[in-house]
Amino acid sequence: NMNMNLTKSKSPTQYLRWMGCLLILLGLWTTNVNAQLNYTRSTFSSVYSTIAGTAIPGAQGDDVTGSAIPIGFSFDYNGSVYTTVAANSNGWISFTSTSTSASNPGLATTSLPNATLAPWWDDLSSSSVQYLTTGTVGSQVFTMQWVSLSYYTTSTRTINYQVKLYEGTNVIEFCYGAVSGTNANGYTSE
Repeated sequence: NMNMNLTKSKSPTQYLRWMGCLLILLGLWTTNVNAQLNYTRSTFSSVYSTIAGTAIPGAQGDDVTGSAIPIGFSFDYNGSVYTTVAANSNGWISFTSTSTSASNPGLATTSLPNATLAPWWDDLSSSSVQYLTTGTVGSQVFTMQWVSLSYYTTSTRTINYQVKLYEGTNVIEFCYGAVSGTNANGYTSE
């Protein structure tokens, strides 16, 4: 009694088609796995507390950037570790860019600035930008603060706000102070 297993052999074209589909699926799965970053957005109730930090002369005024500002610890952002930031008078900090442009292109593009945190980004002017690192090693907090930030126009409306970076947890917080002055230009975002 003899058993035979007969299978129809696949043509080279069918084999290549099958392998191509497998490679595409594997590529999509790998890309999807690598593209997933563990970020969550949450709203919190916090009191804005003014800091008495180190002034950054290069970030005060209009369309200026102060660079190589030490964070005081290693901070992981989007899978890269940074120890310095640049602060711009238009209301953002970046881990990689020292652009002075007042324009605000999309953040998820190849246009500068990249690796950017933008709590209030527009063509602004600041009377003071300061930073301060507080806490003990392992649980420090880096705070960047913009004071009396206003639109670069005849606006008298100002706002104070901060970006906080937390050592170890890599949490990012945007904290906003009170808005003062009047809406002189009629801008909805002013």
